[in-house]
Amino acid sequence: MIVAAGVLVGIALRGRRGIDARWLLAPIGLVLVDGAFAALPPPNLEHAAPALTLVPLVALVLAATYLVPVRAPLATARFAVLCLLVVWLAIDIFSSSPHPHIDVFDMQTQGAEVLQHGRDPYAVVMVSDTNDAHFDVPYTYPPVQLIMTTLAHAATGDVRFAMVLMLILAAVGARMALRDGDDLLRDSVALIVLAGPITAFVLDQAWVDVVPLGFAGCAAWAWASGRRTLAAALFGLTFAAKQPLVIGFPLLLLLPGVTRRQLAIALGVAAAITLPFFLWGPSDFLRGTVRYFVNLEPRSDALTVSNLVKMRFGHAPGELLGAASALLICAALWKRVERSLASLFVLLTVALLCFFATGKIAFMNYYFLLGGLAAIAATQLSGPALATSSAGGSGSQPPGR
Repeated sequence: MIVAAGVLVGIALRGRRGIDARWLLAPIGLVLVDGAFAALPPPNLEHAAPALTLVPLVALVLAATYLVPVRAPLATARFAVLCLLVVWLAIDIFSSSPHPHIDVFDMQTQGAEVLQHGRDPYAVVMVSDTNDAHFDVPYTYPPVQLIMTTLAHAATGDVRFAMVLMLILAAVGARMALRDGDDLLRDSVALIVLAGPITAFVLDQAWVDVVPLGFAGCAAWAWASGRRTLAAALFGLTFAAKQPLVIGFPLLLLLPGVTRRQLAIALGVAAAITLPFFLWGPSDFLRGTVRYFVNLEPRSDALTVSNLVKMRFGHAPGELLGAASALLICAALWKRVERSLASLFVLLTVALLCFFATGKIAFMNYYFLLGGLAAIAATQLSGPALATSSAGGSGSQPPGR
């Protein structure tokens, strides 16, 4: 997914002269074909889930319709079908896998139940590590995540519906942030994220990376629509939803015309949600959200460059390499990029990629988040440049046309 999204960014950067947007079906098609024929199914399903097979196939058929220009109402209906497909996929999976065997789901479910009873999840929740049953894990997610999953649990009885909602909001936000773009370009985030090869797996396992992605899509929509105060608040929620995303706060300075007031709003929203839980029990809060990760040993099953180096040479790089590389890449590119919404998403994606790939832990859900962020960046980079010939563009024809 991140390779395909990276190709989108590359096409966007090279497409300033104007190219046919239908060329984007090539990298998007790779994702959809992989999703249709080589998707990673959730483990331990109690019974068959037909949506696992049918949803990617329907999405692949829908993607082919972007070769033909359609009227705006039909384009909107097609996008709505994509969103409904992921809802069907989620409902089918959740009924087939009501209790996935992973600490992430247990932690979030217990956290929601504890908070609903008026107790502090950071002080009470403790689950067995899926990787090592002899090791107990406290509640580790930031309060933004806790609030979203608690609301979902209260409304539906399953914390994973928070991920479904945020996945759809990510697609809707990215589409609305590019009101005048080509339909394929506007829907590229939906095609990559909603119908990707690990979407079902991410939803089933209750991986939290979808939540900041949803806020990011909505923030892009708000900023592009001129609702700067709302956008600042949404960026605050985005960067407070996962610990490594705090690097996004200084990147807000890349937004053209951003004011001190808007920066203060972003920081204020993050602080307003986080501080009450910190003050509830400072020691317990820091134990789960900070000290746990500082003291965590590098995971042998992590998808990181550090693991590759360790397997090859028997020694892993220093633990601070991930953070240092992210900061260095931001510093190196800071004066070389234009001030724009697209630049924020590009630099955020690159910085997080450096952080994840060289850090102690990173799994496929981390890169799922990066794929979504990179796709949002591509829509913002290439919106004015890409247009289909049917829409008045003068670019080259797509393959086979």
